[in-house]
Amino acid sequence: MNYLDALRRVHELFSPANYLEVGCRHGTSLALSRCPSIGVDPAFELRRAPKDGTRLYEMTSDAFFEAHDPRKIFDAPVDFAFIDGMHLSEFALRDFMNIEKSSHRDGLIAIDDVLPDRMEYASRERNTKIWTGDIYRTVAILMEYRPDLDIRVYSIEMKGFCLVRGLDPDSTIIGDNLDHIESRIAAGDWITPSRETLDDMIAPLPAEQLERDLQHLVRQRTGNGSDD
Repeated sequence: MNYLDALRRVHELFSPANYLEVGCRHGTSLALSRCPSIGVDPAFELRRAPKDGTRLYEMTSDAFFEAHDPRKIFDAPVDFAFIDGMHLSEFALRDFMNIEKSSHRDGLIAIDDVLPDRMEYASRERNTKIWTGDIYRTVAILMEYRPDLDIRVYSIEMKGFCLVRGLDPDSTIIGDNLDHIESRIAAGDWITPSRETLDDMIAPLPAEQLERDLQHLVRQRTGNGSDD
């Protein structure tokens, strides 16, 4: 299973009312959406035409969230979002913060590039063909500063896949601490030297667990299951 397979299953099972994607250069993952969608990327090179009901914003995500409120675009809170933008932890963290503000408590946020097969893919500067950047640090930051969130990382092929639920649109914890967090990122906090220590830090789940978790989440969402 690769990240597109994982994302497809979220769309199929979760059936979001709307979808926001940050970082959709070629449009491949954006095309999986079956609902009104927003795509944000500073340099689109679309290889697949977006479906009807998709609105594209060719700008950085920071600029998008400064200028636009997704809730006003959708006329509803963000139901599902996928973060696959700039591969640096502070950018992904700001994307998460801004999306959560625009979401609701039953919303879902997915994050790509969180579990690189090899740590050489996780450098701050791109030195390899495969490049995840240091997005895994975003997960570690959220685990430290937001223990209220349900954060699950799955061992999806090559670069992992993270789902975050239990969102709190009213939380200001990341925003209140953002300058300090970014200074800690610059100082090298949350950098791990090996895949073994990364696994210890974020405790990834097997890929097959994703299907079971999604089915359970859907039962919760429809009121047909109890919380775990």
